[in-house]
Amino acid sequence: MISLNDQQLELVDKVMTWYNNLYHGSHINYSETRDLMFVYSGPAGSGKTTVVKYIIEKLGLKPKQYIAAAYVGKAVTQLQKNGLSAKTIHSLIYKAIPVTKVRPDGTTYNSFEFILRDQLEEDYKLIIIDEAGMVNDRMVEEILSYEIPTIFMGDMNQLPPVFGNCTVMENPDYILTKIMRQNEDNPIIKLSQMVLNDIPLFEGDYGSSKVVNNFSLYSGVINDFDQIICNTNKLRNYINDSIRYDFLGYNDRKPRLFEKVICRQNNWYEVVDGFALTNGTTGIITDIDKSTLSHGYYSIDFHPDYFQDNMEFTKLRMDAEYIKLSYEVQKNVGKIYNEKFEYAYAITTHLSQGETYKKVLYFDSFFHDKNMTKRARYTAITRASDSVIIVKNYKF
Repeated sequence: MISLNDQQLELVDKVMTWYNNLYHGSHINYSETRDLMFVYSGPAGSGKTTVVKYIIEKLGLKPKQYIAAAYVGKAVTQLQKNGLSAKTIHSLIYKAIPVTKVRPDGTTYNSFEFILRDQLEEDYKLIIIDEAGMVNDRMVEEILSYEIPTIFMGDMNQLPPVFGNCTVMENPDYILTKIMRQNEDNPIIKLSQMVLNDIPLFEGDYGSSKVVNNFSLYSGVINDFDQIICNTNKLRNYINDSIRYDFLGYNDRKPRLFEKVICRQNNWYEVVDGFALTNGTTGIITDIDKSTLSHGYYSIDFHPDYFQDNMEFTKLRMDAEYIKLSYEVQKNVGKIYNEKFEYAYAITTHLSQGETYKKVLYFDSFFHDKNMTKRARYTAITRASDSVIIVKNYKF
């Protein structure tokens, strides 16, 4: 049995009471939809997933009796690494119906239409939604429409999502605050707790992580860090251009093989092994065909960071004009027919949500107001699993 601290045990008791009160024999009995959900929040290192594993074990649920799910693929793979049966929310609640579609040029192609399932594939007794702060209210309603007890867990300290209306984490039923003993000495957890407790991040070493006041971009920066994160699109654009022009030697904004890019609009019809192509997915171009440029796109193969080595999206239509635009122009472009990709050597803190990277380089800066700056700083630091370099007062 998993060992829990007193706060986690109190949370388990509340969840168990909620769950058992819903069941009368084999039937669910509730007066309003909100009764079907239990929401809890906890900062990095508080053991949110540990609590869920304990609850599953205590309830005696087998893999096909519960399911964990998340909005983005990276979060799903983390759940799976923690030993939970998990899939994306879209693959859980939607059914893909094959259809033939017609392109503007009159050619046809095979795709899918997604409709809400009449019932889920298994007779689940419990649904667990991770990174709940990324799930919009409409999707919450759709999940609860199956009348299955659902735990929503997340971190209310992170930035709010940039898309849709999401209120599920605004009034959690329980808030974990204690850090698990095995995480107390983790430098990333320490730094994130300093942010939450308004303790200044002084220059210096924090285990394998550090805070610095000066930093110069250099040719090996993209190999030394798994992801560069910053708070503003202006700085993101500057870093991406600097890396491409100064260190990779490119003289234009045309994409090349093995460039790091990020998808910037959802395409739920592009699915590989249950994972859809979603806004915020970062990865590498593994093949690029320029013979399609006369049709306005590059045909690319794209390997997301969280995919296994033998998995990738193939023959995606990367819009040839959008990738070359400056951010000042890109930000005014709405949904387009082809796939929207941008360069991703650096990404914004907002776009990093739901992701984890081993080594992160974070350029800290003031973000809108004091509260949003705090949440942005916390979000960026907790994207790192092994180490983070925090750069303060970066001038460019």
